[in-house]
Amino acid sequence: MAESENHVVSFAKAAAMRGRTLKIGNPLISEVNAADFSGIHVKNLGKQVGEANLLAEVTFEASPGSCFGILGENGSGKTTLLRLIAGLAFPTAGSVTVSGKNPHTDTVAALAIISGLIGIPAFHPHINARDNLGLFWDGDRAADAQRVMRVLDMVGLADEAGKKVGDYSRGMLQRLGVALVIMQDRPLVILDEPTQGVDVVWAEKLSVIFREMAEKGKLLLITSHDFDFITGLCGHILILDGGRTAYQGRLKDIAEFPYYFHVRAEPREKTLEIVKQLNFVHRAARVGEALELTLKAENTNALVAALVAAGCKVHECALRHYSVADLIAQRRAKTV
Repeated sequence: MAESENHVVSFAKAAAMRGRTLKIGNPLISEVNAADFSGIHVKNLGKQVGEANLLAEVTFEASPGSCFGILGENGSGKTTLLRLIAGLAFPTAGSVTVSGKNPHTDTVAALAIISGLIGIPAFHPHINARDNLGLFWDGDRAADAQRVMRVLDMVGLADEAGKKVGDYSRGMLQRLGVALVIMQDRPLVILDEPTQGVDVVWAEKLSVIFREMAEKGKLLLITSHDFDFITGLCGHILILDGGRTAYQGRLKDIAEFPYYFHVRAEPREKTLEIVKQLNFVHRAARVGEALELTLKAENTNALVAALVAAGCKVHECALRHYSVADLIAQRRAKTV
């Protein structure tokens, strides 16, 4: 099965390939008591193809009512991990359980708890968004038309509901995939790069939706290249590097300063001189016409006040997070 295939459809296929049937949106979902949902447990999970280790010895737990971030560069094993959790691929080592159920041996029961979007959304291109959601919701009966339209409105596609999906942009397709996940309304939500191709405005709107889902007791597993997006949502993260765990734990514990401040002020030489005199600035580096400063966020007001008092004109003082590549480099340096 191709990595790019849309796996909201493949959840049903995975069950069918094991001699069973599973209707996406079937009554099983109403039988799952979210209050009794215990989250997921992954232990020493691995996936080897030939001599290539796609994933090795990955262990973590994630609890209901939270967003759990999975970070890593291309080829780090993020999508492979999600496919193993969703039962779309078999591990060659270790185990995974979803609220105590094994998605590889107790497929129907486990997948009734899961909704997800893994890979590039691949809806039927020749029919509209409204009918696509109706079809994937449950092919054996008509979907609730009002529910479909409410969900499309949540992701900003109500006005495009009658448009053929083949004419959708990449970002619109991604939002349509999120709409299907919302419709399924299950305790475990798997989202593989949910903001890929989505503009900044809608990325923030989707993050609001994801936060609300977590607040209502769902567990969201979210992969992303965007560290800023993850830091705005997730309290705990897993960073993968070459299929192995580079870091797993609380986001705020990954480093003393997982962020820096991008400061533009004039005159530049005087700004640098003042900054170096401030004992709460731990590091200062010139980057182009700006300064990259490491300090605690609580000291930014004092920083700006000191610059202004010295006669500097401050144009920008913005908090920025390090990239995933920066964080991986930090972890590699600590293991040398």
